[in-house]
Amino acid sequence: MQFKRAGSQLRARGPAEYFTGSVRGRATPHRVAALFEEAGNAFPGVAWAFHGHDTYGLGVANVLAARAAGVTVHDASFAGLGGCPFAPGATGNVATEDVVWTLHEMGIDTGINMQKLLIAAQLAEKLPGAQVGGSVRIALAAAAARGMN
Repeated sequence: MQFKRAGSQLRARGPAEYFTGSVRGRATPHRVAALFEEAGNAFPGVAWAFHGHDTYGLGVANVLAARAAGVTVHDASFAGLGGCPFAPGATGNVATEDVVWTLHEMGIDTGINMQKLLIAAQLAEKLPGAQVGGSVRIALAAAAARGMN
């Protein structure tokens, strides 16, 4: 990886946080863990953020791997909107509601109102041309329809 070369140039500029991830969505949790282990070893004391896609259904798992490696800033988008112009075929970002629901179920307070987030994600489904992703929005809607909140 090119952390040492790119990181030394960035560090000279003094950013408060570094950001890396899987823009094609092909990362697996063990690769994410290795990425942040290498990053932490190359640049001790630097704060890192993670960006991941959900192309292979591993978006939340990768966020949890990054979190286990000490990363506390995770990029996501409501309803998984987005993609990557540099990686044809890479589907949307990891859905914010999937990440938030998982963290809340783990007892981690995100400061995000899940109900309001779900409303935003449901509205995204109605955007012309939107290709939405994520699972939690669909699962919670199905549970609500069955009266199983």
